[in-house]
Amino acid sequence: MAKVRALLYPFIFFTSLFRLEFCRAIDTITSTQPIRDPGTVVSVPENFRLGFFSPGNSTKRYVGIWYDVTSGPTATLVWVANRENPLSDSSGVFTIADDGNLVVLDGRNNIMWSTNVSKFAGNSSAELLDSGNLVLREENSNGRVLWQSFDHPVDSFLPKMKVGASLITGETQLLTAWKSDSDPSIGRFSAGISLLNLPQIFIWDGSIPHWRSGPWNNRIFIGIPDMYSVYLNGFNIIRDNVEGSLYVTFDYVTEAFPKFVLTYEGKFAQTNWDDKKKKWVVRWLAPENECDIYGKCGQFGICNPLNSPICSCLGGFEPKSMEEWSKGNWTGGCMRRTQLQCKINNTSRDEGKEDGFLKLEMTKVPDSAIWLSAEDVVACKNQCSSNCSCVAFAYESGIGCMSWMEKLIDIQEFSVGGVDLHIRVAYSELDKKRDVKVIIIITMLIGTIAIGICTYFSWRWMAKQRGTKKKEMENSQFGRGEAFKETLDASMVRYNRKQQEGLEIPFFNFEDMVIATNNFHGANKLGQGGFGPVYKELRERMQGQDRGNSMWIFDLDLLKGSPSKGGEVGHSDQVHLEAILCRYQPLICSKNDCDIYSKCGPFGSCNALNSQICSCLRGYEPKSTEEWSKGNWRSVCVRRTQLQCERNNGSRKVGKQDGFLKLEMMKVPDSANWLSAEDLAECEDQCLRNCSCVAFAYDSGIGCMSWSGNLIDIHKLSMAGVDLHIRVAYSEFGRKKKRIEKLKFDRREASKERDNMMQRESFEIPFFNFENMVIATNNFHGANKLGQGGFGPVYKVVLLHLIVN
Repeated sequence: MAKVRALLYPFIFFTSLFRLEFCRAIDTITSTQPIRDPGTVVSVPENFRLGFFSPGNSTKRYVGIWYDVTSGPTATLVWVANRENPLSDSSGVFTIADDGNLVVLDGRNNIMWSTNVSKFAGNSSAELLDSGNLVLREENSNGRVLWQSFDHPVDSFLPKMKVGASLITGETQLLTAWKSDSDPSIGRFSAGISLLNLPQIFIWDGSIPHWRSGPWNNRIFIGIPDMYSVYLNGFNIIRDNVEGSLYVTFDYVTEAFPKFVLTYEGKFAQTNWDDKKKKWVVRWLAPENECDIYGKCGQFGICNPLNSPICSCLGGFEPKSMEEWSKGNWTGGCMRRTQLQCKINNTSRDEGKEDGFLKLEMTKVPDSAIWLSAEDVVACKNQCSSNCSCVAFAYESGIGCMSWMEKLIDIQEFSVGGVDLHIRVAYSELDKKRDVKVIIIITMLIGTIAIGICTYFSWRWMAKQRGTKKKEMENSQFGRGEAFKETLDASMVRYNRKQQEGLEIPFFNFEDMVIATNNFHGANKLGQGGFGPVYKELRERMQGQDRGNSMWIFDLDLLKGSPSKGGEVGHSDQVHLEAILCRYQPLICSKNDCDIYSKCGPFGSCNALNSQICSCLRGYEPKSTEEWSKGNWRSVCVRRTQLQCERNNGSRKVGKQDGFLKLEMMKVPDSANWLSAEDLAECEDQCLRNCSCVAFAYDSGIGCMSWSGNLIDIHKLSMAGVDLHIRVAYSEFGRKKKRIEKLKFDRREASKERDNMMQRESFEIPFFNFENMVIATNNFHGANKLGQGGFGPVYKVVLLHLIVN
């Protein structure tokens, strides 16, 4: 065993050395370990890759760094070494030269690019860090950094990179755009931080400003309205007093592979890698619209992309050239309409009326702001007022007091964010502003008074209408005054006459029913039965006989009719209403069986207005017809025809598609599943794509509901409810059409049969006096109208029921 261990130790030692050398080779370049085209090195843990590439349609070869999230460097390049001196073939080498510099060599060992570091001795190596930074270190001095790619950016701004300027020498680091999408050499546009007055980021087109971010307020750049605070976007501007530099940096912690890139078109874009879509997406872009272009509206002009035209002069100013301005050439800018008083008085403020300031809200402040020491907006205004050269001021809590001298350029009006800008104008311009305010205030006051007057008279009219209606209702109530007493006596006479005739079925005068049910009050309604609504009758002690409480069923359909030419419905003033007393358990009359959970079982629907309250849903039939005929509806309803999608094993490509039958005003089944759908059509499409979905419904307050498996506790409502769509096979649509035609035929035959019966038994048809009908329906008031039938409108009546036991 000891001999085996002795043999293994040297093997393990050399293996470890090999593994260390291999790991080093992944992200490191040395003089003995160069990169030869098309070789690459990868950072640890493999976020970036360094190697040779050809951009776009070009055949030229470059050395660069790109994000290693997709195959190839397309659209992910962040740095290029030999951007001005490309290789003409694939014979290039990226290595450490004898002088310790990183170099790009062609096939003839000509130096195409070098780090050009001098004044150091010893060996060096280059390492690709996982931040995307290529670092050249001196190996004999504890890894002292000699050069790094982050100090020499191309067009990309990466997390932890510093882009700034030296406060001592004034030298500025710039991002420089490519010349085109296939040529990485230096193009027209550059970007960097400006040290003039307050720090802000600029994009330059050559030497001309193209876009700017607005001043930094220690949290955001105030000229970017949708920029979040430093705590969310990671941006920060740091002043390094030791190195004498000022630089901007950022570090997103929640975004995947973020970077800012200056495109060859002059746009500054933030891009992130979307791992789900497997592509780069643009999160932010500037300039975004025409108003973002520097100085779009010239001096003393303001730009608003929501206006047409987008440019206008500041308050107190007018275009220098109306001709150019009308052509849409706004770069000439505006000039002051009225000279400032302080200029007329030669900077003296003792004569005439003082100049003032017009406030513009939510603006991108002009360029070239000068910082003033002022504690608040009042002190800032006073300092600007005391200097006739100060043409505007603004106060921002993170910056303090900003002022502008002589000219104002690159002003933009935002819809969100921005800063209040105060423009200096002559006193006469303030009067014009005041006149406009006075007109607006007067107009608003007149409008408010007019609305108040209209509201008052409308309220008076509505109160009068309510009083009239209440008076009519009081006059229509039975049981008040002598008229009611006469009606009551007549009712008793007619009732006694019926009793003497020996009829077993009780008859009630219409007025009697009104009192008995308290004018058919909803509080006395117990439920709905097969003969109609069920009401509780309130009996009183009368004529020495005991009257308790009972419940009666009234069929209001008997009250259909229309007055004849002579003013009467029939030949008699009798009201013939059949009533059936619920002599058994009171709950029998007061209970609505359809409210019982799952009364009709799975795939059954309950309707309390039907004589047989339960029925199977369309497309379904009872599993046991015998049990169903006995009134045992809890047995299951089963699908009559198998769904096409079930035959096709979930596919919708074969045969005729299944469809949906709509049931209106339904209490939807239990166990609904919520689906994300914007409207009814999308809800239907989602259900149709899923063969297990047997029904769906869409409610504006809830959204899309779907059901799989059994449909339980469905109830047909007489009002409100939701439209329920039941999935059925294609063949069921034909059955539905036939069933509708059969129902129409049956109804026509039933109507003919009723007409014949009425002719044969005309003596049993109830007749009503027209005057009684007027009182019973409150003069046919719309509030008592129940609906429209085949014979005309149907009204709810107030029944009077007094019975002597």
